[in-house]
Amino acid sequence: MIPSISYKTLIKDNLIIIGIVLLSWIIVYSNYSSVITYFYILLLGYQLLSFQKAVNIFLFSIMFLYLPNFFGGEILPFSRFTLIPLILLANKRKRIRPFNINRSSYFTLLFVAVYVVKIFADIEHLLDENEQFSLLTMIDSNVAALSIYYFLYIVFTRYTINELNDLLTIVILFVFLQASMSISLMLSSPEVFINSSSLSTFHISNEKYLSNRNEWAPFFAITSIILLIFASSKKNRNLFMYAMIGILITNVLFGLSRRGYMLFLVGYIFYLIFSRKLYASIVFIVLGLAFILFQPKVVSQRLDSVYTAQSVDDLRQASSGQFHIEAVDQSKSNITIIPNSFTNDYESYNLSESFWSGLLYRQGILGFLFQLVMLFLLLRRYLSYYKRDTSGVDLHITINLTIIITFFVMSFFSTTCYFINYVGNIRPIGLLAFILFLYTELVIHENIKRLVSENDQKI
Repeated sequence: MIPSISYKTLIKDNLIIIGIVLLSWIIVYSNYSSVITYFYILLLGYQLLSFQKAVNIFLFSIMFLYLPNFFGGEILPFSRFTLIPLILLANKRKRIRPFNINRSSYFTLLFVAVYVVKIFADIEHLLDENEQFSLLTMIDSNVAALSIYYFLYIVFTRYTINELNDLLTIVILFVFLQASMSISLMLSSPEVFINSSSLSTFHISNEKYLSNRNEWAPFFAITSIILLIFASSKKNRNLFMYAMIGILITNVLFGLSRRGYMLFLVGYIFYLIFSRKLYASIVFIVLGLAFILFQPKVVSQRLDSVYTAQSVDDLRQASSGQFHIEAVDQSKSNITIIPNSFTNDYESYNLSESFWSGLLYRQGILGFLFQLVMLFLLLRRYLSYYKRDTSGVDLHITINLTIIITFFVMSFFSTTCYFINYVGNIRPIGLLAFILFLYTELVIHENIKRLVSENDQKI
């Protein structure tokens, strides 16, 4: 069960949702703030037409970070309102499967582990006297996280396999549209391609549309790897698929984010290891040669510090300088068994730019080990299927193994390449990982049913 990704399934079958996304972009980019409230009201009415429309609009509201708040104020994000039609229609939809479909507690553990990160992030925010983080802000932040959990629960327990295929297609479509918006922004100001400094300044000035480049570049990088894995299936080898991958990789290149470069390299290497396919190796060689031969000047300028680095410390120094040294010193001097949040000498602000060192500082060795144990159990689960004859699920297993290893490695260098970021928010990269993991569980379940049925027929 591999989703079919083509021009028809992605574009022609989703013209209405594409129109909604493009209209929202025009409203926001053109600064028509007075129109946004009416636009949101129309979308809420559209949600009520069907359960699937309610799901798609809720997904739209949490994946497109440029969307302003309702009424254009400082509070009331649109996603809080899209949750209401989702709940109303979900209650009318019959549950067709349990959440722990394969009688596994791994995903319960994953959800708990991720939420623990959020809890300690909230504690840090509350202790920080320089940050305006009230009880109301904390409640709203938790509603945001729990609404995503609820969304994952209802689609996984109420959607048919075909509807889940459509959902995964919609997620990929949303990422493709964001990548296209990013490209259009860069092409609208071609003068920024003169040097890396101009392009970096341009990205910073446009963070209100796509967030920080160290967040969206890794997100586009891991999505491009996932699409490359899907493209190893013959039914997905089409011109439109390769065009999407090209747009995503172009964004990664011109995002000038070394975290994005590193995630793509790490993720693709582990894909090569897990896939053991000639196709993947050929694509990697072609991409590598193309990068060496046609490397844009702005990219080579950005990578100069990487080429001259003599150690991992040099790489970190090039990115964050003295600030990184202070973060490491802080982390080393505050390692405890129990979380630092429960000690009297806890500093409210963590300096780290690494998810793991920050987690070690904030939650202590116990909290750090909890995350590692969770990742290890997931890794062991998928490796057990990887070693079997798992025809029909091998691509999904490869994707999940690649995500787990990539998240583990990248969390030494970034605070955002994980199921939840260090601030305590589930961002699009984490949402994508959750959806793919749950989708894989259903694929495994259907494959087991098929094998049992075949054995029964033989008997």
